[in-house]
Amino acid sequence: MSFLRFSVAALTLGLGACDSLGAHASVVAKAGSHELSVDRLGNLIGLSAAPVRKDVARSIAEVWVDYQLLGEAAAKGDTIGDLKLVDETMVPVIQRARIETLYGQISQAWKDAKVDESGLEARYNNGEFLAAKHILISITQGSPPDSVARFQAQAMAVRKDLNPANFGAMAAKFSKDPGTATKGGDLGVFPKGIMVPEFERGITSLKPGEISGPIRTAYGFHIIRRSMYADVKEQVLKAATDKQVAAAESTYLTGLEGAAKIEVKSDAPITIKSVAIELEAHFDDNTVIANMQGGNYTASNLSRMLRTIPQKNQLLSQLQSAPDSVILTQFLKPVLRTELLTREADKKGIKSDTALLGNVHRTFFNMVKGAWNGLGVAPSMLDSAGKLSPEQRAKLAGDRVEAYMDRLIKQEMNFVEVPPPLEAALREKYKSSIDRAGIDRAVEKAQKVRAAADSAKAKSEPSSAVPIPGGAPAAGAPPAAPAAGKKTP
Repeated sequence: MSFLRFSVAALTLGLGACDSLGAHASVVAKAGSHELSVDRLGNLIGLSAAPVRKDVARSIAEVWVDYQLLGEAAAKGDTIGDLKLVDETMVPVIQRARIETLYGQISQAWKDAKVDESGLEARYNNGEFLAAKHILISITQGSPPDSVARFQAQAMAVRKDLNPANFGAMAAKFSKDPGTATKGGDLGVFPKGIMVPEFERGITSLKPGEISGPIRTAYGFHIIRRSMYADVKEQVLKAATDKQVAAAESTYLTGLEGAAKIEVKSDAPITIKSVAIELEAHFDDNTVIANMQGGNYTASNLSRMLRTIPQKNQLLSQLQSAPDSVILTQFLKPVLRTELLTREADKKGIKSDTALLGNVHRTFFNMVKGAWNGLGVAPSMLDSAGKLSPEQRAKLAGDRVEAYMDRLIKQEMNFVEVPPPLEAALREKYKSSIDRAGIDRAVEKAQKVRAAADSAKAKSEPSSAVPIPGGAPAAGAPPAAPAAGKKTP
């Protein structure tokens, strides 16, 4: 179903907590009992190949916070095992399952409704559904005119020998479309608008059973045979059924939206972008994004939803720069539909079954163990003999994270991902903060460190024996001859 295919796609820049540490802070971030200083972050960036930019500094600080909180939890032997917290941070998985159950209940009637087959052939003949086979004589991009003419002549020669009986065999022999050649060139049944315009015009100009001449597209020359209805009747019936179900689904969702009396605020895109920039700053923000019967949708609802979704960071970045119209139609509308469907599931008493929750919990705990092992801070790695004090374990975990960060920034270690649900649980359970002023100062520090490192590198490089135009002559090289018409001083 179209709604259940809604998903968001990942970027590497993380955005998260921001509790002010003071306008003149020497600390960029705090994570549990650990601090990331301006000098430390500035040196990490300045002495690496990373771009010296604010967004990069923020991203590194976010990663540092996640890793240190993982170390803090490991030192305490805490698997973040509060099941209520786990369920809250794994909401997308649980919510999706509940909505699928809801759809399973309400969609059966849509699927059971029979398509009127009496008019189906006429609908097919009129082009509501398209089906074809084709033979592609491909053209290499940038081919010169003489090559294009040669390919066209080849296509015309193939067309000369074609008839409905041998089309499949000829496609297998001559077509350069690897996806269909072995199937006799069969493209199956497809809706209007899915093919390139030239190809679609070629199909719709044919009557079922007819074969076109060579039709030029960006891919080459196509010879198309529009399929007879009798040959694709079952596929057309399925396509018509799917279309009927989709129409019923759309009517259902439109009905939900109408009953909810949704009124999107005029400044909703501004609020959404603000949330995308600073998620955690909006956790308790009751700014209304949309008025709805049964409870308004607020910045708090949105920020708490966004923090746990897969590929969170890519979506956050996209939201910050997307046009308002895209935010409203391609993002907010599906989000509000999710909210409405979740409320419908609540009304119908649809809950998550025990098996699902068990799988969700195992998935979460595997996230914890995987991140611990990747960073080398699993409890057994910190104190296998059980002889260290809690403070010693915490220090060891922190030191290992710092060493890991040193090697990570130099690209000597693989990046250990902290999935959004785990990140959300860590930030919920342990204290952390990132300071904007600290980020700015770290970037300033990194610029100075990078400049000094570049200067030292330039001084250590041997002089070139080849004079550089406009530059000083190499050591031991004769002075450059004066330009014509100019005198030496």
